[in-house]
Amino acid sequence: MPHPQGLFGRSETALLVVDMQNAFCDPRGGLAEAGRDVSAQHGIIPLVGRIIHAAHRAGILVAWTIQEGLGADDRARLTRSIPRILGRPDAGVPESWCIRNTWDAEIVAELAEHVRANDFVVHKLRMSAFYSTTLDGLLRIRQIRSLIVVGVNTEKCVESTVRDASFRDYDVVVVGDAVATTDPRFHDDSLAKIDLYFGSVLLSEIVLDALVELADAVGPGQPGALTSAAG
Repeated sequence: MPHPQGLFGRSETALLVVDMQNAFCDPRGGLAEAGRDVSAQHGIIPLVGRIIHAAHRAGILVAWTIQEGLGADDRARLTRSIPRILGRPDAGVPESWCIRNTWDAEIVAELAEHVRANDFVVHKLRMSAFYSTTLDGLLRIRQIRSLIVVGVNTEKCVESTVRDASFRDYDVVVVGDAVATTDPRFHDDSLAKIDLYFGSVLLSEIVLDALVELADAVGPGQPGALTSAAG
């Protein structure tokens, strides 16, 4: 994956920001209301913001994913013959959070200000950002070969997306300290599997240094150059 002039190549790399939305990252969101601890997800917001800002300065594509739920309208789940989670009294009943067109399905306020007009927002109904979405087509049209992945939740939407990216022959770097989930055991196990089988797990300081290197290489008037710092 290393690029001749550094870790990433500008025209072939994209940053994928997975599900940094109120449902998973806000203490008032649906996941927290369901009794889950979202402190880890909330805690990575500033670092994710720094990485997004660095990606914009470096001139690489930034794509965001939003998980949307349909609740009782998700009839495919309601009619499954094998419950989604065996042994649970509410098995097979879709979660009530992330319902489309609600606050839960909005990007957290701290990051919403980072969304730019030339970014792409991909709405998804299942964990993988590639499943029944336009993401793969978008990346191939832009001739993207490498993905930097940040976001939540590590063992669910992040890992599902990374696996699908690997199966589609993208090179993937997951920023290990810029992904999070409720249970640290699941987080650590997921990162270990990703690093062994599906991509590379790097610390944010390495990724940020590489993005700064790209930004410094952009000359005035070229795509990716900024006239003033933001964020």
